[in-house]
Amino acid sequence: KKLDADTILLQPKSNEGGAKGVLGGLCLDYDAQVGGPSKYMIGTEQGAILGCNRKGKTAAEKIPHTYNAHHGPVYAIQRNPHHPKYFLSIGDWTARLWYEDFKITPMYTSFYHKCHLTSGCWHPQRAGVFFTTRMDGCLDAWDLLNRQSTAVASLQVSDYALHSIRSTNEGRHVAVGAVDGSVTLVELSPSLYTPMPNEKVNVGKMFDNESSRDKNLEKAAKEKKTQQKKQRQSQTNGDIASVIDDSTLQGLADGYLGDVHHTHANEEQSLEDVVKRRMKLMDDIAEGLELEGQ
Repeated sequence: KKLDADTILLQPKSNEGGAKGVLGGLCLDYDAQVGGPSKYMIGTEQGAILGCNRKGKTAAEKIPHTYNAHHGPVYAIQRNPHHPKYFLSIGDWTARLWYEDFKITPMYTSFYHKCHLTSGCWHPQRAGVFFTTRMDGCLDAWDLLNRQSTAVASLQVSDYALHSIRSTNEGRHVAVGAVDGSVTLVELSPSLYTPMPNEKVNVGKMFDNESSRDKNLEKAAKEKKTQQKKQRQSQTNGDIASVIDDSTLQGLADGYLGDVHHTHANEEQSLEDVVKRRMKLMDDIAEGLELEGQ
């Protein structure tokens, strides 16, 4: 049976503050049992993560989410198998945890390592445990319920840079690949593969608290931005009103002075006419007296 091909151009419609144009895909995460049959994620060479939807009809619907995740190529992405709305990304010098509905900043970022991180994966049985590999050949194990600032365990696996990592289904071993072509099977300690009491619930609460905090910060930032925009508009309107008021006052002043000058001119003309009539009257009176004397 011929498989149906689904082709998508890795060119997000909008990516504010991130890479533009067609992006190069580097890694893929698709698990129908975790993210759903239509959702998958692509890590790119430009550091962006694309959240894709197979059910989309248009280009914008096929790539509804874009996360500007890392400063360089994204080497690994994976949804948390117990809480699929949260996913892990590996790139540059950090490992980052993201909430699917919050694209601005990661929910959690590890410290910047001295060498690049190359891959990572979640533990299949423990909701708060994940692993990362490094260019210096080290494997790190992270337990979020135990400690978030640093890894709980580190192991020098190879003298060569590690390149990939996968966990067995039962979670007692991890297989690590290096750039020299070797594969090392590492056995984990019981403290790393044995789930803690109510771990899934506790990790879910921790993730929800962090995501709620990020949402509140985003809301506060948007409200502050809106308030600043309104203040700028109000200031602009005030300046315009000030200009209009000044021009109006100047127009009224000019009109008043014009009326004064016009009235003054009319008064001078009237006075001049009165003087002329008076002189004429006096001339007429003088002529009349001369006639009586004759």
